[in-house]
Amino acid sequence: MGNFSAKSLTVGCFSLFSSWLLAVVFKGPIMYGLIEGAGVDILSYPYYAVALHAAGLISSGFVISSVAEAKKILSSVVALCFVGSLVFLLPYTILWEISIIAMSFASGIFIGGWAFFLKHYIKKENAFEAIAMVLICSNAGFMILSILTVHTNGRAGLLGSLLFLAASFILGSKAKKIEPDLSNADEGSDSDKNMKPAYCLALFIFMITLNSGFMYEVVAPEFGHLTKIASYYFVLPYMLAVFFIFKFPKGRLRSYALYIGLSLLGISYVLFLILDRSIMSYLGINGLMIGALGIFDIFWWSVLAGLFKYYKNPAKVFGLGLGINVIGISAGSMFTGFLSGIYDVAAVTMVAFIVVFVVLMLLPVLNEQLTKVMGYHVFLYSGTVGVASRGNTGMQEELIHNSSLAEFTDREKEIAALLVKGYTYKVIAAELYVSENTIKYHVKNLYSKSEVKNKMDFIKKYRNDFVAG
Repeated sequence: MGNFSAKSLTVGCFSLFSSWLLAVVFKGPIMYGLIEGAGVDILSYPYYAVALHAAGLISSGFVISSVAEAKKILSSVVALCFVGSLVFLLPYTILWEISIIAMSFASGIFIGGWAFFLKHYIKKENAFEAIAMVLICSNAGFMILSILTVHTNGRAGLLGSLLFLAASFILGSKAKKIEPDLSNADEGSDSDKNMKPAYCLALFIFMITLNSGFMYEVVAPEFGHLTKIASYYFVLPYMLAVFFIFKFPKGRLRSYALYIGLSLLGISYVLFLILDRSIMSYLGINGLMIGALGIFDIFWWSVLAGLFKYYKNPAKVFGLGLGINVIGISAGSMFTGFLSGIYDVAAVTMVAFIVVFVVLMLLPVLNEQLTKVMGYHVFLYSGTVGVASRGNTGMQEELIHNSSLAEFTDREKEIAALLVKGYTYKVIAAELYVSENTIKYHVKNLYSKSEVKNKMDFIKKYRNDFVAG
């Protein structure tokens, strides 16, 4: 284990914890199994658990403000959830509900706070891979725990989840001993003006996750007689979709991923209306629907991570985005449940179609807002590599045409564009909301990669590679 990289340790820690979260608190097959086994009726469990988890996510950026705090709090949360889970090995008492409340909120803090590890322990160029690994591994773990629960009982599933938490704690303790990269700790700004793209992304996340509520409230009950098959198959399309998008070529092809996801969602609704409730129908409908959700998840997780460099506190933007994700699922479930009590399945499905069309109309706006900030991302295509910089007149874009600059990171490209203009370190720092020391650190790397000794040589070498957009 001593040879594991910071990326492997942090991804492993987070994936194992997320598997426990999905199986016990969030989607809850283990919790439902425990409640059923105890012969009690906690009808409100899924609602307050999800609400408190969302509150924890959104609060994470206010509770955690540094890597040091993230290390302490995240370890404490894993320990709390381990102890809280032990309560369910005892006969039912009010402690069960107290434990659910504490674990739901605390787990939200953990997920949001992991943004500090993603930003400071994983290299920027490896972030997309790390996110894909987390989404695949956490759902694989969830599938293992679900199978264990469905084919045995809730207590067996709980014991398995405790092993996941213990392993998460061990990997997290190992990761904490590795020194984080704090060179970008003071970059970005958390001003309300700077949060606009994050709010735009949050709106999109809310709209698309309303469809998840439709899946849980309408589609899943229709195939309730296939519980054992679902325990094996439910998340497989999700993992395959994430892997497919991860391996998808960068550039324009990957920019179509969201349209592919929305198309899969629309087709699944059509099949849901015209097919029977057999095993083959379930495999087709669930495959398309869950696959679409996998595409959406890897999109906004990676975009949220890409926005980190524009915010001093990454937990604020990460917690906000994932918190809205949870709220969207909950709102979709409640809204769909309400409609199902009034209208038939066909009418409710048509409402879901309308939501898909609204999201389609939002896509160009979303792309415009995000491109203004990020310039370029694995899901955002602008024809060339964009470098966003903030000037006094607003957001401006520099277009880099020289492929020899491929070794530069996104932040280095931003700084290089301003260096070529002749800006001083102080002015560049003000433009990018970072300290002068941070600029000096990046400039040193730029000179090393460019094999030049000073600013004048750098400008001479690259002055023709930057044109105002």
